[in-house]
Amino acid sequence: MIESSTLFDEKLKEDARSFLARFCVNGTEVSGDVVTITVNKGSCGSSDFALGTIYCPYIEAMLDGCNEELEGKELLLQFGILSNGDFFNPEYEFIDIGFFTVGDPEVGRYRYSFTAYGRLATRFNGTYTSGDAFPRTIGDVISDLQAQTGMSITVADIDTNGLITKDLVGIRHIEVLSSICEVLGAYATEDSRGGVVIARYSNIGEYPIDGSRHVEEPTFADNPYVLNGITCRGDTDFVYGTGKYEYSSKYMTQELFDAMTAVIGGYSYNPGTIHISMGDPRLEPWDTILYTDSTGRQLYVPCMSITHSFDGGLATDVSAPTGSNEDAGGKFFRGMITREIIEQMQARMDSGEFKGEDATVLRIDSSRGTVFKNNAVSTVLSVTIFHGSYQIKDKDMLAEVFGPGAYLEWSWQRLDDDRFGIISSDDSRLSDGGFKLTLSPSDVDVKVTFQCKFIV
Repeated sequence: MIESSTLFDEKLKEDARSFLARFCVNGTEVSGDVVTITVNKGSCGSSDFALGTIYCPYIEAMLDGCNEELEGKELLLQFGILSNGDFFNPEYEFIDIGFFTVGDPEVGRYRYSFTAYGRLATRFNGTYTSGDAFPRTIGDVISDLQAQTGMSITVADIDTNGLITKDLVGIRHIEVLSSICEVLGAYATEDSRGGVVIARYSNIGEYPIDGSRHVEEPTFADNPYVLNGITCRGDTDFVYGTGKYEYSSKYMTQELFDAMTAVIGGYSYNPGTIHISMGDPRLEPWDTILYTDSTGRQLYVPCMSITHSFDGGLATDVSAPTGSNEDAGGKFFRGMITREIIEQMQARMDSGEFKGEDATVLRIDSSRGTVFKNNAVSTVLSVTIFHGSYQIKDKDMLAEVFGPGAYLEWSWQRLDDDRFGIISSDDSRLSDGGFKLTLSPSDVDVKVTFQCKFIV
């Protein structure tokens, strides 16, 4: 789920809720009011279950009173929930939903409508190169993709030491990512920070609900779908179990197939559709709805397709399709990332229409990972800012690119805090003009969330 403050979580549980949606470009709020917005996220979408998919989230929005030219600009979408104040002086607590680049808008006299695409549609159109000959480990290829696209790629609890033996050089970045997902039996999508996440299906990350929480009567398939057999077709066919699910990968090897099926073989879920009228914008594709019906029966519905609908209130629709017995080869691009979209965006980028000047991404890396035992934290958080062709890693270059007034602002939220507190720029834990934050065991007790904002 998207991380949120304790205050946001508590307000979300209330029956009388009021939401606000807003867009920002480089930290500045876009003019106009968001009238309606539909957010589409997922892992394999709502049509059929598949391994090896790439799902690009996308949004459809309508603004009232927007007087800016947004085409080609990357927007940060945020949802806020009314936390304090009243109609005349409202205060909202916000969470980030994701980053989206605006396509062709429709501009009316009062209304501004557009569809906007996630970074998988705009940042993965280049051609993959490799400094070393294959075979390469999957982890090495992922590192190449991060360096060549400027995108953070997180792999969720998957061993990436397996070898890809066939050369990937010369194909598009998005197809390399798809090939990685194929051999891992995984999917790739984006998180709320604009990074790419590679994950496998599992029933970890349960989100429990029942009919008492404004859930309209859901629909389910008669029986669970069980991944009790997988056939991967390529130069050699690899077979696991007795089921009939099939897909294709020319990069699969016996070692990779055995490692993949040892983890996801036997995965089971309940195909179905759930409409949550009291929606939750924190839900992400790797979450699983644990639904308890009136008889006490529990059903697991992974968020393979998520639709958030905002019009002042917020509703959420979650669906998980059943598996198909047909070969899924050639159907790996889901969401707003069809091959036609990729080719159109590439042509517009080649023409110079999108030059990257408006795209600014802040990435935080940890020197020793992101998971620690309590009271055993020892790591350095380092900031990199990607802006067009620049990779900014120190305060001098930050001032050169954005001017002397640009700076980084760190904040943190401990377990019992209602909101984030700003860390002073004079704090001894900060160094290199805020580009590094050093953490020790005294900084973390059970759970602490750190965030960094780039302010111009």
